[in-house]
Amino acid sequence: MKTINAILAALAALFQSPEVAAAKKAQRRLADNNSNISAAEQLLAAMKAQRIEDAKADAAALEAAIAAATSEAEKAELRRQAELDLVNDQTDARIKALEEAIAAARQTGAEKLGRIAEKQAAERTAEKARRETAEAALEEVSAAAGNSAK
Repeated sequence: MKTINAILAALAALFQSPEVAAAKKAQRRLADNNSNISAAEQLLAAMKAQRIEDAKADAAALEAAIAAATSEAEKAELRRQAELDLVNDQTDARIKALEEAIAAARQTGAEKLGRIAEKQAAERTAEKARRETAEAALEEVSAAAGNSAK
């Protein structure tokens, strides 16, 4: 049957006018072109859809990167702040220790000054007592010498 159809198509082609053959050929080319255009449109639509999906994925990745960077920056800032707080606490502790040491030194100095003042007062009192004793002894000697001269 195929052979008969092929023979009939060949006979029809022989008896067709060149205009009919050219029209059929033009129709086939038009159909091929339409098919190619349709395929190109489908490819373009697919490429546009893929580009949109890629852009959405890029935007999501960028947002995630920004969030991560922000999060990392916040973490770094928190770490820096914690380190500063630690340094401030250590500095405050050192200042307090120095203040206590200064207060203790002042107290010790005051106590030493107090002991020195007490010692000096005792020495003056002892010196005064020696002087008074020496004056009294001198007066006695003078009185005794004055009585013996009479």
